[in-house]
Amino acid sequence: MAPKLASFQYNLASQLSDLRRYSDTTGNATNLEVHTRNAYDPAGRLTSTTHGKSEIAAGQNWTGTSAVPASLGSTNMLAGYFLTYDLDNRVTGLSSWRDAFKTSY
Repeated sequence: MAPKLASFQYNLASQLSDLRRYSDTTGNATNLEVHTRNAYDPAGRLTSTTHGKSEIAAGQNWTGTSAVPASLGSTNMLAGYFLTYDLDNRVTGLSSWRDAFKTSY
């Protein structure tokens, strides 16, 4: 197996915000295989994970609706997950973009 590059970015709270996986070790945008973006709420809880086949524009992620990030469109969106919480930090909902799965707890 040939070596490949993965790059990691963290937000100011040291939470993983972006993960990019490339098909080689150069890190060129043309060799990007998957860009994963995580979003967090003000309490620091993971609220969204978005996976795309191309670069996800800054500030964009899947928000649990039928709309996908404009920079991806439905053809480059691989998967998206959206979580909601109650005041006691318990997960109360999970939505999945690819299979339109949505559940509440």
